[in-house]
Amino acid sequence: MAKIEVSDAEKMCNFLLERLILTKSGEYYELNEFAKRFVLIKLLPDRFELSNLRDKIKQHKDRMRKKLEQLETTLDANSALHKNVNEWQPRNYIDKIVIAELFSIYGEAVVCVRRGDKLEFERYIRDLNEHSLITNHPYVALQKARLLKSGIWKFYKGNVNVLDQIQRAYEEALESIEYDYRYLIGTAAHASLSMFLGVFLCADRKDYGRAIRFLEYAKSIFDQTQVQKPWFISCNYLSISYDERYRQTNDRAYFVHLSRVAKQVSASKKKAANASFDIEKYLKQFKDYIQ
Repeated sequence: MAKIEVSDAEKMCNFLLERLILTKSGEYYELNEFAKRFVLIKLLPDRFELSNLRDKIKQHKDRMRKKLEQLETTLDANSALHKNVNEWQPRNYIDKIVIAELFSIYGEAVVCVRRGDKLEFERYIRDLNEHSLITNHPYVALQKARLLKSGIWKFYKGNVNVLDQIQRAYEEALESIEYDYRYLIGTAAHASLSMFLGVFLCADRKDYGRAIRFLEYAKSIFDQTQVQKPWFISCNYLSISYDERYRQTNDRAYFVHLSRVAKQVSASKKKAANASFDIEKYLKQFKDYIQ
C-alpha cells in the first residue's frame, strides 16, 4: 500500500522497533502500547480517510486468506509445486503464496518464449517485478533471472544489458540468503541457486574464475544431499571452467581439480542415465584428465 520496497519497509519498521514505537510478534508489527496514545492524537488521519484505509487493509487480508486457502488445495494436488515450496522454506504465509505464484508465472512465461510472444512475456516480467515489492525472499530474484535467461536468445540476443540484469538478479537472490534468509544457507535451495549462477557465469559470461567459486559450493552441497541431476550439471560446468582456466593460466592446480571431478563423474556412470546426463560425451571431452 505504501508503494515502497519491502526491504525499505522492514528497515523502517525495525528502526521504529528500536525506538519503542512498534513491537513485533512473529512476522507482524503493531503499535507499542506506550506509543499508541501519541500516534492516536498526533498522526491518525480524519475519520473518512481512516475508514478508507481500514477497508483497504481488510480487503487485502481477505485476499491473502483466500489465496492461502486456494494454495493449500493446489499443493495437495501438485506434487512438483509442493516440493518446490518446501525446498525454498517460506518464512511466512506471504512468502508461501509468492513462491507458488512465481512457480506458475515461470511456467506460463516459458510458453510465451516457445511461441515467440514477446509482449506477453514482458507482461510476466512486470508481474514478477511487482512481487519483489511484497517480499525479498530469494526465490523472487531467482525466478526473474531464470525467466530473463529463458527469453534471452529469443528476444534479447546480444543484449548486454539483459545479461547484466540476469547476473544482478542471481546476485540479489544470494544476498537475500546471506543477509535476510540465513536459515537457507547450506540447503539444497542455496546449492541450486549457486549452481544456476555458476552455469550462467560459465556459459553466458565466460567468467570461469567466478563460475568455479559458485559451482564448487553447489557441488559440495549436492555431494552430501545425493541429488543426482544437479550434481551432474554442477560437475559438467565446473569441469568446463577448470579446463578453460587451465588453458588460460597453465596452472596445474586446475588440472588436478578437474582430474578429481572427472574421476568422480566416471565412477558415477550408472547414475547418469537416471539424471538424463550424456556421460559418454563428458568422458570424451575430458578423457585427458582421467588416468
